[in-house]
Amino acid sequence: MTKSISLLVYFAVSATAVQQLTLGPWFWYTDNTCASWNKLMGRNYPTFEAETSIPYNVTADGTGVYLDPPAGYTDPNFMKDIRNWNDGTNASAFMTVYADQQLANGTNGLDLVSDEAIIHLAQRLGAMVNETGRALYIRWLPEMNGSWMLYGLQPTYYVSVWKRMYPIMKQYIPTVQLVWAPNYDLQPNDTSYWPGPDYVDVVGTSVYYKGFGTNGPMPASYIAESMSPVYPEYSTAYNKP
Repeated sequence: MTKSISLLVYFAVSATAVQQLTLGPWFWYTDNTCASWNKLMGRNYPTFEAETSIPYNVTADGTGVYLDPPAGYTDPNFMKDIRNWNDGTNASAFMTVYADQQLANGTNGLDLVSDEAIIHLAQRLGAMVNETGRALYIRWLPEMNGSWMLYGLQPTYYVSVWKRMYPIMKQYIPTVQLVWAPNYDLQPNDTSYWPGPDYVDVVGTSVYYKGFGTNGPMPASYIAESMSPVYPEYSTAYNKP
């Protein structure tokens, strides 16, 4: 299993156009905890990212799904349960949700995102929020414009699922912020994946710098260039953080 740490960065833009940068790590099956990371870095980070699947998992024989963790099951990725975070601060939780499950008969992705599955996820995350008091951001089925996602390249279906999800999440977690986040290479003027401003709280995007075979500093303009057109076409146009 790959162990890695990614960095989460997002901007909060107020009505007065004052930008606030929020930075946090995303642990992938490492020995790090929120507390150990803060100690290592010498500061308390304001947010941490984790991920979960919808539905939670498939049965061993691949014929059914688990909507929640089975009784007595300990997930190897402890970060999925916000109640495990040991930083002792009010850092927000940035939860990425993937529709990445597949049954033995080939049914997968969006076909498994039922209202029941959404309700179970909302109830589970809502309980975590109530117990911890943390602010919650849900990055729902990101990079949907990528072929590497089971739910990718299905814009009409994707939007219909999003519009089912949004009111359910708001019903069970009224304070949740839903993050719409395509991969950075979304084509200009391609609004086919956009659910509409009434269904999105925060606009995000995935930007990766892998060096392209060269171990060196990232070009200063790389992030700004990569965020276009997503940032101006959606965040700026609809006044969304």
